[in-house]
Amino acid sequence: MSNLCYPFLGQFVVTSPFGLRSSSESYVSKNHYGIDIVGQGSKTVVSVTDGVVARIDYQAGGYGNYVWVKNNDGTAAIYAHLSSVSCSVGQSVTCKTPLGVEGSTGASTGSHLHFGISRNQDYSTTHGNKSAYFFNPAIYFGIDNYSNLKGKTFNGAGMIEGTAAGTISTNTSFSSSNSSSIGSQIVPSGEYWEITDLTGVTKDWLYGRRYRCIVDLGNNQAFDVSQLRCQFEIVKSCYLEANQSTITIFNLSPSSENKLIKSGQRIIIEAGYNGDCYGKIFEGNVIQPIRSKENGVDYKLTLVSMDSDRYITYGLVGVALTAQQSMRDAVDACTSKATVPTEQGYILDSNINYPRGKILFGKASTYLNQIAKSVNGTYYNEDGTVNIISASGLPDDTILDIGPETGLIGSPTQIEYGIKFKCLLNPLITTNTLVHIDNKKIEGYRYQQGQAIHELDNQGIYRVIKLTHYGDSRGNDWYTECEAITQAGMLPAMAVGDNVYIY
Repeated sequence: MSNLCYPFLGQFVVTSPFGLRSSSESYVSKNHYGIDIVGQGSKTVVSVTDGVVARIDYQAGGYGNYVWVKNNDGTAAIYAHLSSVSCSVGQSVTCKTPLGVEGSTGASTGSHLHFGISRNQDYSTTHGNKSAYFFNPAIYFGIDNYSNLKGKTFNGAGMIEGTAAGTISTNTSFSSSNSSSIGSQIVPSGEYWEITDLTGVTKDWLYGRRYRCIVDLGNNQAFDVSQLRCQFEIVKSCYLEANQSTITIFNLSPSSENKLIKSGQRIIIEAGYNGDCYGKIFEGNVIQPIRSKENGVDYKLTLVSMDSDRYITYGLVGVALTAQQSMRDAVDACTSKATVPTEQGYILDSNINYPRGKILFGKASTYLNQIAKSVNGTYYNEDGTVNIISASGLPDDTILDIGPETGLIGSPTQIEYGIKFKCLLNPLITTNTLVHIDNKKIEGYRYQQGQAIHELDNQGIYRVIKLTHYGDSRGNDWYTECEAITQAGMLPAMAVGDNVYIY
């Protein structure tokens, strides 16, 4: 197990956390795939764990001087905006080895270090699917409350003990133990289907299933059950309801089973295939363990989990907003200042400034629902983040092409308000993802009296509003079922007219 430390050996302050950032602040990028930190004493940047320097380069208008390190734990770390570099490509580094000096090169508004951590060791700065494999560095460092890190000061002296990454009981690598030989034969294409080009090429084989399940036990400890047989069913939707998962773990030892029943608090599930089609598909709180016996031999433990249920149920806010504050200010108050803070996911851009002041006192989820309706949108939670979408606000990242060569199973069917399709398990598909499906492959809707028939999208582009991941690590089930509406279609909550001003 590799040692782990912070990128600075002295005190440092977090100036910008991971995730979406407010457009009202002078950030260069709105979606942040790392954390920005500023050293308070020594400005020397050090490697956070053991590994090999894989790439050193300069990106104008972006990362500036940056260093990629291939970590021995299977991850990759980027250290960006450096004023100078003190390492070389191919150099073996250990925890606390100097890599460079904090700076403000590239697209930067001030001297700082951008630190990012990725599950994919491709060392690219231009890839279009960062959200699939970049994850919150605060989780990597084992920081318990990472929803409101901005402005907090940390001390980098010493080693990081008892982190979530360092106390996994079986396999500490982020890659599956038997995937190295297969993965070396597969070269990720780096091609993704944008709205202007739906052709692309297919080089990422949907072959070689990968899976990882971590149960958080609290007190900076976690338990990896990936080596056992696991079955899961994960349901996510854009509706105002908590997403939930059911995972069944077979034949745990009595001591391990009791540990999960008594101490299991949170669960993280990653799944997919070798290559880029791999990532997190669920993160939520364990609400019920169920012990049972399938037959005379196999014992099983079922963990029922819900995503953001504590925030939805117990997240209370008591904040005063002044006149002319924006919708983003109201969302920031409901997420960062709630009694159970949470992070922001996709938030619809809006120029709304509220004409009057308002006291927010009560459930934060109730106010977020009102805020969403004021812009003809829908509010929902996913993987611990708050999201607000509307028919006119579309994600600007990529469009996934779903066809026989990219995992489509059977024939998609037209349903009352859109389409329904099934494909090989794909973690890149989340709620509000845009997908392209050839309309010629879609089976038409059978008319029933009194029901309107909605037309298919002219370009074959659809927005996913509900999905279910099914998986069995020792069985045949490994697929995703999706319901989608046309790219400009509306959910019922979006059908409120522009003259309605609820908030």
